[in-house]
Amino acid sequence: MTTLLRGAGVIDGLGGFHPATDVLVDGDRIAALGPAVRSGRPQPDRTIDLTGSTLLPGLIDCHVHLCKGNAAGEANRWREPGAVPTEREAGTDAAMAGVARDVLAGAYFARRTLAAGYITVRDMGGAVQAGDVAVREAVRVGFTGGPRILASAGGIVMSGGHGWEMGGFVEVDGPDAARRAARMQLKAGADVLKLMAGRAGGTATAQGGPELTVEEMRAACDEAHHQERRVAAHAVAPQAILNAIEAGVDTIEHGCLADDRCLDLMAERGIYLICTLFPYVAQAEISRQAGYSADVAEPSRRLMERYPQVVRDALDRGAPVALGSDCGVRDLTPHGDNAAELEMVVRYAGVTPMRAIELATSCGARALGLDAIIGSIEPGKCADLIAVAGDPRDDVTLLRPPNAPALVMRSGRPIAAGDAAGPT
Repeated sequence: MTTLLRGAGVIDGLGGFHPATDVLVDGDRIAALGPAVRSGRPQPDRTIDLTGSTLLPGLIDCHVHLCKGNAAGEANRWREPGAVPTEREAGTDAAMAGVARDVLAGAYFARRTLAAGYITVRDMGGAVQAGDVAVREAVRVGFTGGPRILASAGGIVMSGGHGWEMGGFVEVDGPDAARRAARMQLKAGADVLKLMAGRAGGTATAQGGPELTVEEMRAACDEAHHQERRVAAHAVAPQAILNAIEAGVDTIEHGCLADDRCLDLMAERGIYLICTLFPYVAQAEISRQAGYSADVAEPSRRLMERYPQVVRDALDRGAPVALGSDCGVRDLTPHGDNAAELEMVVRYAGVTPMRAIELATSCGARALGLDAIIGSIEPGKCADLIAVAGDPRDDVTLLRPPNAPALVMRSGRPIAAGDAAGPT
């Protein structure tokens, strides 16, 4: 099946813009782009006129929690946290043991994410019993619609450390325990391991203080790298970041308080900063209205006094940067609103919309090790494409709800706008 996408302005994901350009898709790949792509070729099987629209590579979110939270514009799909269940509801909860709920929620949120133009995401933990792996496989075989998913199969945390209560994280103490947890999560199908190098930022409790030791994290990194898998570390404060770097991780998640030493080492070693402004802006601005405790908003406001400068410094120093929305935090970062991160990096870190799009496409692909197949509009790349009305170079909010993509195409297959159901 060949598809001609005709007449769009094309943002290629590599910093280039091609006005009024045709893109030819053959099967699941981009065959050609330019003003004369039909020359010498048979008539395409299908033509989609995108005149007046902008065509971009499918967006990439390096940090989501697919099986948690709620969807943009919707209430939670399950009972509110803290609500006392009826006897019948308690029995249902016990029977599901959290696994079925996580998988069903993840499948729903995956469809919402794809409909928003995000065609590749990396799940950063918390799903019970590798629920994110189950969602990944359900999408892969066509049981549900959704983006390409890199799953973490849970995550690894010290006993009592940040995220222990989420159910999907394994608590470890010592390198041997960390090594075994890493092996078990890789056995369960993890594409990436998630390590909690430090405490959460944006709360009154030890702003980002270190947790897992260098030795514990190194053991997990060794196991992942032996199997050619990558490792992501939740790290907010400098010492946690430095510990994670020394241990050999591939990406630093958040990195809100990184100092010059951290950023220089990341630039030297090619370790990605996964920028996640969205959750901290949300915690600072709307957490109280969403029912979060008072110890969330004020620390997040203080953190945001530093975080945008960290992102600017990382870019200036040549430390690689990609974007993650942290979608999946209840009532704060809803699934489907992933592109809020692009708006935040423009508004707070001062990058141009074009640069923000690059961070969410080709840079994201490199951070995930997938740049050979996705992240840019080039012949031979996978035909993961989205089109939006207007020009997001002028207004990056065109990528965020309530706006919806005019076209979402995954692997050469168009998905009806607002409806990502069915095999992908």
